[in-house]
Amino acid sequence: MVGAMAKLVERKEDDDLVLEARTQAHALGRLYELYYERIFRFCVHRLFNKEIAEDVTSTVFLQVARRIRTFKGRTLQDFQNWLYAIAANQANAYIRKSVATQKAARRSSRLNNSFYCRGH
Repeated sequence: MVGAMAKLVERKEDDDLVLEARTQAHALGRLYELYYERIFRFCVHRLFNKEIAEDVTSTVFLQVARRIRTFKGRTLQDFQNWLYAIAANQANAYIRKSVATQKAARRSSRLNNSFYCRGH
């Protein structure tokens, strides 16, 4: 019974932290400390590159900082869902951009090769 009560108190404190993060920088900083490593690992798993994952993770938390005031959730679970959705969207955006850049580079290479192969 005591353990269950302690978990309820802890959950309430976590939920309060989420609500405080909307207006208090220290609470947002605490959420950053709690979730940076998890989001970084998630990004590494999605992107297979630690350096790129660091950049994407930074972008995720910049977005969180910009948008926390409009976050509608009330619980830590709501925040986690929102945070991971932002992380997934950022990782996907990086992948789309990377694929588009690779396609453009291949097209450019083919054009250059055909230009030089014609004797110019």
